[in-house]
Amino acid sequence: MVDPNTGVAMYESDDIIKYLVEKYGTGTIPTTLSLGLLTTLTAGLALIGRMGKGSSYTPSKLPPIPLELWAYEGSPFCVLVKEVLGELELPHLVHSVARAV
Repeated sequence: MVDPNTGVAMYESDDIIKYLVEKYGTGTIPTTLSLGLLTTLTAGLALIGRMGKGSSYTPSKLPPIPLELWAYEGSPFCVLVKEVLGELELPHLVHSVARAV
């Protein structure tokens, strides 16, 4: 993650969560996100059902401008699209929308 507002760049999810909560949140990390290795392991277990989709790289052709996706975060269909965008490493902007939009 790179925060263009501060120039801070980091890779590890635990560090990113801590930074985001301290910089933009309340300063208190929710228990479900503060379990360190346990959080990482349970997130990894969630990949088992998806057979690792979205966690590998497939060569692709870059679009001239980033793609835009309007997505409802809870939609399993949007998750599939985001997995493919991630696997292809296509630059994209996600617009979060309400369910009925």
